[in-house]
Amino acid sequence: MNGVEPSISLPPHLSLDVLPELAVALRKALTADQGLLLDGAEVKSVDGASLQLLLATLQTASHKGVHCQWQAVSTALKDAAALAGIRKELSMDETQP
Repeated sequence: MNGVEPSISLPPHLSLDVLPELAVALRKALTADQGLLLDGAEVKSVDGASLQLLLATLQTASHKGVHCQWQAVSTALKDAAALAGIRKELSMDETQP
């Protein structure tokens, strides 16, 4: 482990068409066991499947003992997580940019 967490920038539109590629990137990052830094600053729209993928990623990281955190979270992403009732489960709190 080199102490540098892989960073994944989420695309502006988190929808079904980008999920396969995003899932591969997230899986690869979790396999590295180095931690994971998620950047959701540019997210403008989110669908339910994308929220499920993010939730599964954070749950998997937790079960594996892999540190996972948000670098930034857009208002659209926070609002979608809140509407789905999973903001806490996605580790999004009020203090994040």
